[in-house]
Formats: sequence, C-alpha cells, structure tokens
Amino acid sequence: MGGKSSSPTISNYLVDLQFILGHSVFDSISKIIVDDKIAWGGLVTTNSEININAPQLFGGSSREGGIVGPVDVNFGAPNQPVNSYLANLLGQIPAFRGVVSIITKKVNIGPNYYLKPWAFEATRIHKTSIGDQQWQDSIAEVPATRDYLPDVASITYRFDLDTSTYIADINFSKDVTINLGESITIAGASPTTYNGTFTVTGVNGATVSYTLPSNPNSNASGYTIVDLNITGLMNGIHILREIYTDTVWGLGNPSSLIDETSFYNAAVQCYNEGLGFAFFWDMEGTIDDFKTEVEKHIRGNVYLDRSTGTYKVNLLRKITDTSSLLILNESNVVSVKDFKRKQLGELTTSITVEFTNIETGKKDSVTRVDIALAQRQGKIISKTIKYDGIVTAAIAEKYAILELQELTVPAYSFTVVCTTVAENLNIGDAFILDHPDTISGQIVARVLDIDLGSIDNKTISIKAIQDFFSVPTITHALPPISGWSNPVHNPTPLVYSDLIEAPYYFIVKDRGDIFAQNVATTDSYIACYGVSPTNDSMSAAIYTTTGTNYTRHGTMDFCFTALLSTGIDRQETSLLMSSVIDIELLYTGSIILLEEEFMEVTNINTGTNTLTVTRGVLDTVPVSHASSTRMFGIEDFFGSDEVVYPIGSLVKMKLATITPKGELSINNAPEDTFTLIGRLHLPYRPANVKINNSYWPATITTAVATAGLPITWAHRNRFTETTDTSISFYSTSITSEPGVTYSGELIRTDTLAVLASFTGLTGSSTTLSSVTYVGEVNFTMRSSRDGLDSFQEITHTFDIV
Repeated sequence: MGGKSSSPTISNYLVDLQFILGHSVFDSISKIIVDDKIAWGGLVTTNSEININAPQLFGGSSREGGIVGPVDVNFGAPNQPVNSYLANLLGQIPAFRGVVSIITKKVNIGPNYYLKPWAFEATRIHKTSIGDQQWQDSIAEVPATRDYLPDVASITYRFDLDTSTYIADINFSKDVTINLGESITIAGASPTTYNGTFTVTGVNGATVSYTLPSNPNSNASGYTIVDLNITGLMNGIHILREIYTDTVWGLGNPSSLIDETSFYNAAVQCYNEGLGFAFFWDMEGTIDDFKTEVEKHIRGNVYLDRSTGTYKVNLLRKITDTSSLLILNESNVVSVKDFKRKQLGELTTSITVEFTNIETGKKDSVTRVDIALAQRQGKIISKTIKYDGIVTAAIAEKYAILELQELTVPAYSFTVVCTTVAENLNIGDAFILDHPDTISGQIVARVLDIDLGSIDNKTISIKAIQDFFSVPTITHALPPISGWSNPVHNPTPLVYSDLIEAPYYFIVKDRGDIFAQNVATTDSYIACYGVSPTNDSMSAAIYTTTGTNYTRHGTMDFCFTALLSTGIDRQETSLLMSSVIDIELLYTGSIILLEEEFMEVTNINTGTNTLTVTRGVLDTVPVSHASSTRMFGIEDFFGSDEVVYPIGSLVKMKLATITPKGELSINNAPEDTFTLIGRLHLPYRPANVKINNSYWPATITTAVATAGLPITWAHRNRFTETTDTSISFYSTSITSEPGVTYSGELIRTDTLAVLASFTGLTGSSTTLSSVTYVGEVNFTMRSSRDGLDSFQEITHTFDIV
C-alpha cells in the first residue's frame, strides 16, 4: 500500500556452472567476484563447499538481484575424487585432477537471464604445481604493504528511543581495510554535546584515529596514512626458479642445474626489498617471453655460468664498492666503437607505470615527473611501461622512480672490443672503462650483450651502457592529491522514519472506497514514511514481520521534512520552517504530519520558508507543537507492506535504504514497532468543539459554570472525508457517519472526580449540568460507534474562576 510500493512477481535464475581456474594446486581461494562486486570473501584451502549469500549484490529484488547458493571448490590434488554433484548431473566424468575448479550448485543469480562475468582471487605461493612444499618457503611470500586512507564519507546523528542516547552513524567511502564493515556506530555521540575520537582497526591490527565533528554529515578530521599488510605476493626469484625447474608448465630442468646459492641470495635480497608480484600466465606467449617479463620485474637476469654449467641470478643494483670490478683500459682494449650519449632533447621526463591494482582488480597507473629536466627541455616527454606482475601502488611508485632515474640520465653507450680478460663477464655484470682516447676519467658500465668471439678471433665484443644505478638520486615530483570524492554513497540507515497504523483515508487513497469499506472489522494495515538520508538515496525497501524473520514487501519513496522554527498553538495556521529537505515533493492540498496531528497544506512560500495549513484534518485533533518539532509530507509518499494484520498484532518494520550502490543490509536498518488497534474502523472525532462558544478558553466564570456550561461541536464522516480537499477541524458540520454518538465529561484535575458528563448524544450541542467547583478542570469528549471510540478525543484543561 502506498504511492509506489508495488511488489511484482520476479523470476530468478538458478544455474549450474563449472569454472576451471588454472593448472597447479593452489594454496587458497579468497574471493569470488561477480561483475566487479565481491560476492563472497573468506579463505578456502581444501576441497570444500562454501555458501554465497549476497542477495543485495546488484540492488536486491527491486533491481538486479544478487548471488545466493552453494559452491564447491576443488583444488585438483593428485588423489582428488570425482565431484559427486557434477557426476549426478553429467554421469561419468573425470575427477579434474591437476586443475582448480569451481562448481556452482543451483546458485540463484537473480532475474537477469544473461550471466554476469565471474572472477576469482586465488593464490599459489607455498605449493609447487603438483602440491609439494615450495622451495625456500620461508621467503616465498613477500609481506608487501600499501598506504591506505580509510576515508569517512559521512556522519549522521540520530536519537535512539530504546536507549535514550544519541548515536553517530559513520559511513566509510571504502571498506577494504575495515574489520567493522562499511559503517560503525558510536553510542553517546550527540551533535551538540559530543566531540571526541574513535579508532578503526585495519586488517593487520594497524589503527586509524578520527576526531568526530559536531556538525552532522561532515567529514571526520585527524585521519592518518597507515601501512596495511597485503598477503599473497610471491617472491620474484621463486617465480624465476619455477620457470626453469617446473615439470608441469616450466622448462623442466633438474635442480642440479640451478646454482642454489645464487638463487637463494637473490631471493633473500628481493624479499628484503619487498619485491613481491602476482602473475597469471595464460600461456599465450612463450615461456621465454614470460621469463623475460619476470626478469624485468626483479631488475636482473638469469644466466648460464660458463665455468660451472649452472644457472645463476644477476640482480642489477647500485654498486657501492667498485674495487673488485674488472677494468678495461688501454692494456686490454682493442677498440671502442659507437660511443655516444643521449642528448637533452632525447631524455624522458615523465614515466607512467601501468599495473593491476589488487584492491580493485582493475587497471591502475602511477606517474612520476622530473620537473627540473622538463623545464630545461621546455616540454614533457612521456613514456608508459606496463608491469603485469605489480599489484600495489607502493611498488608501482618505486618502479616509476627507478625507470625515470634510468631514462633521465644522459648515459653513455658504446661497444668495446677487448682481449679474453673479459671472458668471465655475463650480461648485467658491471665493469670500469678507463680509455682516455674515448673519454676522460673512468665510467662504470653494464654489459648489455657479449660476443665471446671464436677460435680464430680471440677478441670479445661487449655492448654496454653507463651504469645509471650509480648516478646521484634525482628528485621527482609527485602528482597532487585529488580533491574529488565519489558522490555516490553506500546505502546508510534512515535517520528520520516511522511506522503508523494506516487511517481510513490512506486505505481509500491507495485502494479505493469499495476496498476500504469491505475490510473486515478484525483486520488492519500499517503505513510507513521516511526521509532520504543522502542526496543519492533513491528509495527504501520495506521489511516487516510479527516474529523474527523479516520479509521484503516492495519499496517506499522518500518524503519531504522540515522543522518548526517557532512553536504554534492549536489555532495557528502559518508554519515557519527550517532544515528543509525535499520541499519539491510537497504540493498544495497534500497532507503533512506533525507528531500525531494531520494538517493539509493550502499554500507554500519557499521564499520565506512558510507553509499555510488547515489544522486537525481526518481523524486528528489540533494540538500545540513546540519549536523544532519535525513535520513530514507523507501523502503520496507513504509505503505499506499491504499485509492484512489481525487487530492487536505487534508489527515490526525495517526500512533499508537503496542507492545506486545497492541496498542497505537489513541488519543495519533501524527497527520500528507498532501495535494495531484497528484505526481505519474507528469513527472520526467530533470537530469544531467550542466551550461556552469559544475555542480552547483559558478560564470560565463560576456564573457560567453554575448556570450550565454550553458545549457545541460539528459532525464528521470518515466515508465522505476522502475528497482531495480535507475538512478542517474548525469547519462546520457535515452529515454524520451513521450510528455515531458523542460522550464527554468535565473532571477535576486534582482528584479526577467527574463534575458533569453526557453520553450517547446524536446532536451537535449540549449543556453540562451546574458546576459549582472553583479550580482547574479538564474537559474530554469523543465519538463512538458500535462500541468503538474515536482514534483521538478532545481534551482541554481550563480554570473555573
């Protein structure tokens, strides 16, 4: 029930799928990602069944559904049995050993008949491709770090009725490092009295402290950058060693051809430097291409030692001691050819490193610029380098600076022909060139290529480049931090919402007169309303229950709200507003709610933030309202679950905000409750009530009270007050609802003794019997029909003087 709370029948698709993730026995599966959204996260290390429970992944049932259902993870061990679920579906099948597979078992993928792209986060570090323990396993996994700023998107405050305390709801723009999820709450946080701090704990125990501001919906201050561990990055040397030795996908060399000392020393150095990488080799290129790519990442190379016949690793690092380097000088150099140096205009001034970010699974980049060199050149000369195995911004930044360091140095390059003194040099080795005929002074150079000559020609030809690792460090500019923040929020709980029992007018508004008149006298309905918590909140899903298990029943649109700037008495019709939200949803003739009083809007002045209203419409009585009372424009913007409840039911409701990012988890939605009394069946209260021909008199004289106090009122009719123009409490009579009678009494406020009363009247006036009491009294009056009293009664306190 309500303007837009329809809940159509939607078909969901259940699918059986088998994904083959790759050869080898993996260490673990840690994420299942569907259409760039995390459907499941955890850690599976052995053959297991896991359950995906992400019904709101694509907006829930109101949009594109989610992913829900059981999934088998099979790691493909040599003794893996046949998957029983697949066998029941397909009959005789292999056990799929040697490959990692994912089998979905009647998984609900929502209402879309097309399959969204699935991806998986998997790791193999500590096992070989056949499941044995990794070589030098203690340094196989590199503990990389990332600089991460858990940014606060918004803070809103609400008053919790159950605990009578304020609560701050804090929503984070990202949640990948926060154990507590996308939002946390802090009890005792008041927008006027609380201005403290809170702490968020990262996945590795690191903490970030925030100062909680007193201004609602503002960003927190005091956050700091924290290093948070990323596991699952493999030492680059271990990858190279597998390329040479693995018998499943590598070159299959025996370990006897590996110089274990050389590989171990290189592995320790790469471990200490934090050079961990994440590759997925799809075998589209050759194994040599893959080897070259990994060598680029470790900034070194593997070579075959000509004296031992074993493979060794040569890491290109800055040389701090040149005393042991081979010196090529006039005594052993035959000639130096092609000696040249890059000119100023040929040097690169900007390097962009492209990589895949492990946080998002998407392409990312880091750019570094040598501003001083660019100013000398008068322009920016850019180069982009792709690193397939880099997955963190920290390593990408390190490599961008290293690449820029190399390309901004006007290094010499040359070919030197020398005697067999250089026969032990390998590609990547450093040497010193001391050749005054070519250049004054000594330069340190690196071997790019080497030709060992022949039996007939016993000279060695070396292509070399000046060693750029030994030049002074250059300062590079970092790009400015962007001030942009994503305008699309994660769904946050509603701050202003409530649950009421639907009055007769709402039933007619939504379902028509005939339906409303035929609702059983034992049944009733609920209505709800709420205000958008953020600018991009679209609607709210309605969940209700009379027990513990909530059921979703369509959606509800958000409504207008504002605060009274000044208090009003029972007859004031001009409302001055502040803190206005969604005024465009309000229109002349619509009904608003202040506390329990319905009013009809007759004029809207946005220039002065003023509403003109008709007081006490439908089944309500005008009462005084204090400053800062909140009003809601609920006509056409109320929602309902459209469930028929027996009178007396205790109904619980939760409203789950929906934004373009999805639907708020029902566990984070606030709960409202209401016990139904059958409001829609109750007669309307008497209206236009006057005491001694006056509205709400403060005093009555003893002369009037002794002579007999006159009371007048007007009839109302819930069946006919359903037109577009509601009838003010202060309007004259209309035809009464059949069977309605009126009762009232005058009571002493000190002893509650009844001084005068009337009951069962059908007219519109009476005179109370003589009252001689002097003091404060309270007058109450109600209408009745078939043993049912009106939803509200007239009540007014005055003095007899």
